[in-house]
Amino acid sequence: MKKKKKKWIRRSIIIGVVVIAAAAAVMSLANTRAPDYTTEVVRARDIETFYSFSGNIAPDKFEIVAASVSAKINRIYYEENDTILKDSNIMRSQAGQLFEAPINGTITDIYIEADDSVKPGDPLFRVASYDKPIVIISIDEYDIGSITIGEQVTVYIQAMDRTYTGVIDKVDKEATITGNVAYYSAKIAIEQDGYVRMGMTCEVAVPKQSALNAATISLSSVKFDEDNKPFIYTYNGNQEVVAEYITLGVNNGTYTEVLEGLKLGETVLIPKNNAPMFMAFQNMRFR
Repeated sequence: MKKKKKKWIRRSIIIGVVVIAAAAAVMSLANTRAPDYTTEVVRARDIETFYSFSGNIAPDKFEIVAASVSAKINRIYYEENDTILKDSNIMRSQAGQLFEAPINGTITDIYIEADDSVKPGDPLFRVASYDKPIVIISIDEYDIGSITIGEQVTVYIQAMDRTYTGVIDKVDKEATITGNVAYYSAKIAIEQDGYVRMGMTCEVAVPKQSALNAATISLSSVKFDEDNKPFIYTYNGNQEVVAEYITLGVNNGTYTEVLEGLKLGETVLIPKNNAPMFMAFQNMRFR
């Protein structure tokens, strides 16, 4: 009787162990096939990347008029900030010599007062043209190849919270050396709409790369294997989670173009809590 009871106990223990093992296997399989994912659909987007430069607004041209002979200035016809036309008489010397505006523009500075005496080379006044403002940026030698005269760029003026379309008008052929890097000055023409003021700080965006109406996914959905090859998680035809290699194109730091491996409308799975990668590689497939 005791032997039968011991056999029954052993059989119960074995059955219990098998049941527990089976339950653990089922739970493990469930976890393997269905980790916690969020989903993302491959969508068409325009992706553009830019070089970014800081600069300031300046007049497109200005000139400083200086005395050519020794003279005493006895009359000044205009004041600073007056708008004048080219060849307007700005000053007159005691001897009757007239000093004229060299360009259309605004008198930005008058360096002397009436009855002052001047000698050759002394600055008298400065005239600047504000009708066609420019933005001046500095470009280091490593990025100068990205700049093309005539190219359209975007200019954002922080103080005014206004954005303008500009055109690269000129790039200096000689550089300014700072430390061990050469910098080139570029001028960008923008529209004068009455809001643009000289000296304002700007951010200039120069097109770098673009992919229009491209198949895209978020960069956060892309994983990389031990060889740094990109892949994503998705479903196969049997609705099993698999991993699939993809080929990436242009990215803007948030979204990336997918050149191969995915099509518009397909679903990408994003593991929560860093689901184990080995599950994906067990079913890895290639295109």
